[in-house]
Amino acid sequence: MTRFKDCPKCGKKFEDSGWGLCDHCYYKQEIKKEKKYYREYFKKNPCKHHTMDCPLDYVPSQNANARKPISPLTQKRLFQRDGFICKHCGCTDVEQLSIDHIIPVSAGGTNDLENLQVLCRKCNSSKGRKCPVG
Repeated sequence: MTRFKDCPKCGKKFEDSGWGLCDHCYYKQEIKKEKKYYREYFKKNPCKHHTMDCPLDYVPSQNANARKPISPLTQKRLFQRDGFICKHCGCTDVEQLSIDHIIPVSAGGTNDLENLQVLCRKCNSSKGRKCPVG
């Protein structure tokens, strides 16, 4: 039986997964922790690329149009959310699972959790660049 609670931060109803907050507020809280960690890191380890400290979002890149990588924290949350199972065929072989953009980056898709899904390599390659209908 699922238990629904009110989120103490935003008041929205959510299915209790043990975090005590709705997914949105939990992820927001985790991102704040991650940013705080990196701020402290950059204070202790100044950037070697410039004379001043890098801003938190700075990522050195050869190509200004390069795709932003999906952060390890987002990857972890995605696999946990999808239960380490391919969304199309139900494959559970962890070695074969990969992350797929529902709306491809080339078609304007983002790296947000709402636009990502876990697919096995076979399903991901057969899907290609197709967008979902609707």
